[in-house]
Amino acid sequence: MSTRLQRVVAPLNPYEDQFQIIASELRKTVRTPADVIEASSRFGVVPSTIRKILEGRTPSSYLRKIICATLDNHKPPPKPANIQRVTVARLKQVHRLFRETGTLAEVGREIGLTRERIRQLLLQGSEFGLHDYKTYKPPVIPKKKLLEDFKRHLSLKAVANIHGTSIRRVQRLMLTYGIMPAHRHALRVSSMRAAKKHKLMARYRRVTRTLGHYPNTAELYRRSKDSFHLVRNILYFWSSFHAFQNDLGITSKLALQVAADRARTKKQLLIRYHRLRKRLGYDPTTTQLTGGPKSWHRLHEKIRYWWGSMRAFRKEIGIPTAIK
Repeated sequence: MSTRLQRVVAPLNPYEDQFQIIASELRKTVRTPADVIEASSRFGVVPSTIRKILEGRTPSSYLRKIICATLDNHKPPPKPANIQRVTVARLKQVHRLFRETGTLAEVGREIGLTRERIRQLLLQGSEFGLHDYKTYKPPVIPKKKLLEDFKRHLSLKAVANIHGTSIRRVQRLMLTYGIMPAHRHALRVSSMRAAKKHKLMARYRRVTRTLGHYPNTAELYRRSKDSFHLVRNILYFWSSFHAFQNDLGITSKLALQVAADRARTKKQLLIRYHRLRKRLGYDPTTTQLTGGPKSWHRLHEKIRYWWGSMRAFRKEIGIPTAIK
């Protein structure tokens, strides 16, 4: 008889019929995830093999032999030293130790496993409904919100307390968003500077309410030692008292006088130009103004000084700018 024919007429695997009976019994008895764990521990296979049988799929011939041999010997087959079968009792033991110790590291040291493996066992028991275990998911803080909270409190610890996370998590988020320590330092300095300027403005307003008018630097210097230091701080942060008053929205008498003088000068130049225009009967060109009498040339120079250019001057009084 040829080798091919021998393979055709060879008897079937003696474990096949027994495996079909075992699979039929498993489909009838296994109802819950805990039953899957118990069955996998009994037959010495992983839970995914039991689930495969329940779904109607056939595992490999090696696994079928293991399941049938286990049923014949009434004891699980020997397993490699580096493989640990998961049982319901073991999952319950891990959860009990976790409730007692409170940390994954302590449970791992007592059982001899890593923190990650303990976490996986707790999650597996939670999926099977043996206990309730929720993993900690750090909050995702938007960059804009992170910067706003840091500018307001100027502390990583305060930001971490607001969002219920750790300081290290906040630091990692800032590095992810590109907020380097130098940037945080600059934000801290700018925020502290803004807070200091706000306090100086409040102090100046209190002095103003007391005096009934806006005091100048000479008056503050003479008033008291506190007012003297107020002026010194204002000059330090604003460089000039005029800039400080501008931030407060105060227009000084000097600024009002300069604006009035500027408006009066421009008005006089407009009157002189209209007189020249009426006398000539047309709008003089730039060439005519620069090449004419000395008074015309001076008028042209002053117009350029106050308006910047003859084009801007003509545009303001409504003359076509095509005239050169």
